[in-house]
Amino acid sequence: MSATRLPAAVLTRPVQHGLGLYTDAILDFSMAINLRPSYPYAITNRARAYVELGLHSQAIGDFGRAIAINPLYAYAYYYRGILYCSLGRKSDGLFDLSRAVRFAPHLWAAVRAAYPDDVAQIEAQASV
Repeated sequence: MSATRLPAAVLTRPVQHGLGLYTDAILDFSMAINLRPSYPYAITNRARAYVELGLHSQAIGDFGRAIAINPLYAYAYYYRGILYCSLGRKSDGLFDLSRAVRFAPHLWAAVRAAYPDDVAQIEAQASV
């Protein structure tokens, strides 16, 4: 795969991801990341596939890597926040969700629906 074909190739990966072909998606995202190491979209989506396979530490590492590359990339915070909450790390999860909604306010509806009892805490952290 050439670097010029990378965006089109990466855009097909959510289809594999949606079909449950997580191992294939991980391999394809890894290839894309090797070609373009500073691409938070590919890193975040590989992390999402890791989550689906129960590879939580790899997912957390990739979400962190995407955030290190682009500290304003809301989706990395959003998905890592959901993962943290599911792993019982609610404080870390709510903090990440607060960053997600701060950087991408359109995510508020999903966060409010998923965490209605925690909206006040998320709002307070998002405003800091």
